[in-house]
Amino acid sequence: PEADSRTAAPLSLSRASHNIGSVEKRGNGVFYFTPAQIAQFGFPGAGEFGNSGRNVFRNSVFFETDVSMVKKFAITEHQAVSFRAEAYNLFNHPNFGLAAGNLNLNNPSTFGKFSQTLGTQSGASSARIMQMVLRYDF
Repeated sequence: PEADSRTAAPLSLSRASHNIGSVEKRGNGVFYFTPAQIAQFGFPGAGEFGNSGRNVFRNSVFFETDVSMVKKFAITEHQAVSFRAEAYNLFNHPNFGLAAGNLNLNNPSTFGKFSQTLGTQSGASSARIMQMVLRYDF
């Protein structure tokens, strides 16, 4: 019982392959593992090595589409107006940060839970951002 409360030991994954896990929304958050999948994890016995290996689980995919369109309108030979429309994360796809990786078998409710979304290049937000610019060149 005391060994089950450790969170820094190598894990053993029993009764399944390493091809488990996907992003799933449940009532109290967004998780990478289902409760049934979490139940397959455990700690190896004293003096044994876990069978999960290093870096066998990867986080969810980062997907973001940024678009920019520019049109320049000439007024005279030396004057012009430029219009620019930009969209960051155009399809408004959520990009999750790292899932919680500490397994506490006495309280597994946070294992694999996402606690943040990753922002755009500015680090501000992962939500869709659109902006338009009108510029006069002389």
